[in-house]
Amino acid sequence: MKIVSRAGAVLLCLLFNLQAFAETSPQATLDALHQAGADANHTAFNAALAPDAVFLGVGESVRLQGQALRDFIDESFGSGNAWDYSSSAREVQLSADGSIAWFDEALQSDQLGRAYGSGVLTQSGGIWKVVQYNLVVSPEAQSVAAPVVPEEPKKPECRKTRHKTNKKATC
Repeated sequence: MKIVSRAGAVLLCLLFNLQAFAETSPQATLDALHQAGADANHTAFNAALAPDAVFLGVGESVRLQGQALRDFIDESFGSGNAWDYSSSAREVQLSADGSIAWFDEALQSDQLGRAYGSGVLTQSGGIWKVVQYNLVVSPEAQSVAAPVVPEEPKKPECRKTRHKTNKKATC
């Protein structure tokens, strides 16, 4: 009877540890970041970021870091602009000591179509924070977001040659 109760206690302990890990995993942090973006919840979005986090590929500036990033998020979400990306595939790798994770993910957005994200998270005190996030919108989505200006037609190449020298003539 003691063996059964000990085994049950060990199993229950493992279950709680797995649940705690799921709540503090890099994947859970990324999911929370995307959910906060979809909800335009700047408080939750900022909570998933490290203090000096870097975000690449958003806004007018290519690189936003630290307070500039937080100001951009507050302004963007404050005006009702949500970033509704959902991850359709994600790969996460951990460092040997388990304190650093790097990832890449395929994203889908109703507004912009396909996109891709990659970056780095660090763990401190059991909490994972995004240190760097690189957002790349697919070329198809970029053509929808910003109209492409057609190139001017090229002038036909002159095929005439000069008499005797056989060099191209200026047409």
